[in-house]
Amino acid sequence: MTTLSGKAGKAGNTGRVVRSWGLGFSNADGVTRPRELVQRACDALTEVSGMSLVPYVAQSYDDLTSAVAGGEVAFAWLPPIPAIELLDHGIAEPLVVPAREGDSTYRSAIVVRPGTIDGIGALRGRRVAWVSPDSASGYIVPRVYIAAEGHDVLHFFGSEVFLRDHRAVVDAVARGDVDAGATYCSLGPDGSVESGSWMADEGKPGRPLEVLATFGPIPGDAIVAASSVPAHARLAVTRYLLDVTNEDQVLTKLLRTKMLKIATRDHFDSLRHVLRTARARGYAALPPLSRRAIRVL
Repeated sequence: MTTLSGKAGKAGNTGRVVRSWGLGFSNADGVTRPRELVQRACDALTEVSGMSLVPYVAQSYDDLTSAVAGGEVAFAWLPPIPAIELLDHGIAEPLVVPAREGDSTYRSAIVVRPGTIDGIGALRGRRVAWVSPDSASGYIVPRVYIAAEGHDVLHFFGSEVFLRDHRAVVDAVARGDVDAGATYCSLGPDGSVESGSWMADEGKPGRPLEVLATFGPIPGDAIVAASSVPAHARLAVTRYLLDVTNEDQVLTKLLRTKMLKIATRDHFDSLRHVLRTARARGYAALPPLSRRAIRVL
């Protein structure tokens, strides 16, 4: 975890200690967020909320959710499964979700090297890379869908490894360290893949991979506010985030979306159902210790 200020904050002009809260992101998605943009986001939300916000960049979603639960982070950008855990325990409230091309969902994809694997059934006995146990697109959702096709996902793969972020997964597939990997993607109106972690983006070279299958839709990430944040601050931040006429809406640049919309109470319901299914049938369980590793290849 990297934070640019302690929780106690600093003394203001009156000598009163002003508490600093974190605006939280995680490096686990493999996206590089320019420090200058993150600081500008903190400055903007500090102005509209009346709270003192500083950048909080966690190395994992576990670290970020713990920081929200522990009162260090006021607002956080979280993927759906960690967000659901915080919401269901009353620790946080959803504010907004991205709307890309009018859609607030995305997909999971299994990617492979071209011409190496033909069909989900051909993954039997293969080496597979996942993102993390709490990744919807990078673990939970593809396993549930593969199980729905009649495969015993607890004993289906030859070996499984968690690599902690999406870019590491696609790199491992491209190098041949594993045979297949799970990551995220978005589909266009015609059903074709428009974007994915293996594609060239913002100066990063793409990886020569092909999509074996896609799964979903999955409800999108959300900006959440800790329940301890005052209601007036949550409302002010929400209004700022929804202001599409604001040309300096730096959060949309950080999140790479042109529009944010209100997170409805049922936004995560479809994934909650998938999670209940996965946990009830054991699909969410970690692979046996003899067949997994938590490491970066």
